[in-house]
Amino acid sequence: MENASKALIIAGAILISILLIGVGVMVMNGAQGGIDQAIQSMSAQEKDMFNQSFTRYEGEKVTGSNVRALIQNIISSNSANQDIDGKLVSLDVSALSLRNNCGSTKSRRCSSSS
Repeated sequence: MENASKALIIAGAILISILLIGVGVMVMNGAQGGIDQAIQSMSAQEKDMFNQSFTRYEGEKVTGSNVRALIQNIISSNSANQDIDGKLVSLDVSALSLRNNCGSTKSRRCSSSS
């Protein structure tokens, strides 16, 4: 009878150990979802901070000095981040519509009487 009671105590200890391990795994899986979400939101904030130095040049009316400053900003950013994948910036000018001071897309001089 004494051996049977020891066997039941050992069996109970094993079941409690398995239960504690199961609870630990459940807590770990629940925390992992929160950690992954925090990492994703942190990377979104990092992207916004990186892009903020370039978005200030967006808009309809951009001067030549703004364009030059943007190009210098791109060059310095690309030289600083040349080994980091996803941080190289390119400038696409194919969608630009160049206008002179008269508002025309033709290359002609504006007359002062217009």
